[in-house]
Amino acid sequence: ANILLGMEAGHAARLAAEQMGSHGTAIINTWQYHPPYVPPPHTKYPTVEKVLELLGGLLDRVIPVDAAGLAKEAGDPKLAQGVLELVMLGALMGTGLLPFSANDTEEVLIRLCQPEQQEKELLAYRLGVQATATAA
Repeated sequence: ANILLGMEAGHAARLAAEQMGSHGTAIINTWQYHPPYVPPPHTKYPTVEKVLELLGGLLDRVIPVDAAGLAKEAGDPKLAQGVLELVMLGALMGTGLLPFSANDTEEVLIRLCQPEQQEKELLAYRLGVQATATAA
């Protein structure tokens, strides 16, 4: 299966158009970076809703995830490196698209997470899994 795990909506749309053709699933963080300059002939950066709409017309399946909101819910208000990524990893695992389970991945994370960060990082991962488990 072709899977795109998009950490930022606009960048994910560019990658999907360039690399995926018309097949596959995109799991897209709905957070969006707005560049300070948008080159002509464009006058503004497209909204997340527009990006998701365009991706929906291109790919088999698009699953939006509010990864920034879930990372904050996990206790990371500054969206530090790593927590947001664990939300998105959880979102990917929640879809069931990979040949190993979310529980298997969590067992690996338990061994890899630093003890002082483990609770927050595992919560971020689990919130991601829950976010897409119903979309699977």
